[in-house]
Amino acid sequence: MSERTVGVGIIGSRFVAELHAAAFQRVRGARLAAAASPNRDHVEEFAKRFGIPRAFTDYREMLRSPEVDLVCLAGWLHLLPIPADFRHRVLNIHPSLLPAFGGKGMYGHHVHEAVLEYGAKVSGCTAHYVDDQYDHGAIIAQRAVDASSALRELKKLSTGALSQQLPTRLMLTVMPRAASSAR
Repeated sequence: MSERTVGVGIIGSRFVAELHAAAFQRVRGARLAAAASPNRDHVEEFAKRFGIPRAFTDYREMLRSPEVDLVCLAGWLHLLPIPADFRHRVLNIHPSLLPAFGGKGMYGHHVHEAVLEYGAKVSGCTAHYVDDQYDHGAIIAQRAVDASSALRELKKLSTGALSQQLPTRLMLTVMPRAASSAR
């Protein structure tokens, strides 16, 4: 008997969503089932390019779609109310070791600048379940890096691609575990 695949929905910004979508295509037991973004042209083109069968402009509709078992936020910067029946089924990767440097306004370069200004010796990223507060849900996994060299390099490059390598690798690590618990 074949193992059921988990339908993954992606909500987020174009750049990060594309990185995650490309990574998810390599996760055994998961399939990209839906994408959501308020920008209709973007989400339809994105879904077509990655072979995602459903595109939504309202994330709430996507959560209610029967083919979506698990959701990944990908560069989503807004507080996302999570319905009670979707608790522990929405994942996010935050670019710091939560609970440090989390909360409203703490994303991308803002996090990296705050880490450098504070003088932290280590930083990294955190995979966590999303709840009704910014960067607050239960932590699934974290990956640490030496802050001084890694963050200074990120600040110089500021392309975004390098800053997403560690989070994308972390997502690939936690997705099979999250997918098996969503079955």
